Amino acid sequence: MVLYISYNGATEPITNSQIIPYLKGLSARGCTFDLLTFEKRNSAFQNVKRSGILKKELNGSNINWFTLRYHKSPTLIATAYDTFMGIIYSAYLIAKRKYAIVHARQIVPAAICVMLRPFFRIKWVFDMRGLVAEEYVGHGAWREGGVKFRLVKWFEKMAILSADHIVVLTERHRQTLISLPFLKGKDASVSVIPCCVDMFRFRPMAGEDRKEAAAKLGLSDGFILLYIGSLGTCYLLDEMLAFFKILKERAAKAMFLFLTDYNSGEIISKAKNAGIEEGSVMVRFAEPPETHMWIALADAGIFFINPYKKIGSSPIKMGEFLASGIPVIINPGIGDTEELVRDNRVGVVVRNFSEKDYRGGLTELMRLKEGREELKKRCRDTARKYLSVDDAVSKYARIYDILNTANKTKD
Repeated sequence: MVLYISYNGATEPITNSQIIPYLKGLSARGCTFDLLTFEKRNSAFQNVKRSGILKKELNGSNINWFTLRYHKSPTLIATAYDTFMGIIYSAYLIAKRKYAIVHARQIVPAAICVMLRPFFRIKWVFDMRGLVAEEYVGHGAWREGGVKFRLVKWFEKMAILSADHIVVLTERHRQTLISLPFLKGKDASVSVIPCCVDMFRFRPMAGEDRKEAAAKLGLSDGFILLYIGSLGTCYLLDEMLAFFKILKERAAKAMFLFLTDYNSGEIISKAKNAGIEEGSVMVRFAEPPETHMWIALADAGIFFINPYKKIGSSPIKMGEFLASGIPVIINPGIGDTEELVRDNRVGVVVRNFSEKDYRGGLTELMRLKEGREELKKRCRDTARKYLSVDDAVSKYARIYDILNTANKTKD
């Protein structure tokens, strides 16, 4: 039995995309899970009917769901309190249910495992999910060298030294991690498992079906550029709008569709300030179960991200676009995405945020789209080869098998 600890709530979109499908796949291979999540106030978790349906769904896959309350502010105290409560409750579960493995996703669950390791004979997996402290600095939320930054880096170091296996999202992160001075002479077990996609759920839509669905949703019959997900400080909205403005010169009916819960008024206002005509930008919110249908309507997906120390980043939207047969428009410096796009010819990499590079990227994209069906197949094949949930499940299963074998040998 495995205890899986996530600081994200079970009803959050990222959990539905990047945790539950993996656990279900591993459950189908014979694993039994206890899932411990930290649930936010005023989240979908508060919807008794919805959370009840989810609990029943998880139980049907041999996943028992336990919860603790997530606290937001004041940030440092709230996170320390959550960590303390996680230590107490996890210790209770470990003592009672005798897990073979504990799987910690992200730094707070990892800190819990670091503190519990001296008291329990557990094998545990540290699922890093990127360079958290550095990414907060890149977002402008933290100061490098500040108290929060140093605390996270200390716990990260302790977790790396303590964990029996480490999972990172990118090869670039793996190379950086194994070269850390404090790992010199140590045999660190590190696997690369990027953010993956359900290939059955995300798939292309036939031409006539696509046109019909687009018409029902009020979308134009022109080129549809799509952005999906949150729009925090690390996402470069102005630059994406600038690219779209160049696209409008070549495709007058083009539309920029945003699937996000971000302030729609701000997006529309920025588009207007960028000189984009009214009605060319549409902002919608889609529930996770509907996302795949919207993505299949697009001609291309775009995401420009601040590359500050993003070596460990693996955007979820990459797999969702490619599995849907949709090419991507990205900037360099984000994990392994540049190599994936370039080597497999599934989109374009805009090197600099200049009009010249936008025009060059657009020309390259249109050239790729001349072979529409071949491009669609190439996108699907690339997602299947590198970003499939089935492949991720197989990799996690191998990690669990190794740790279970070590447990038996130790006994």
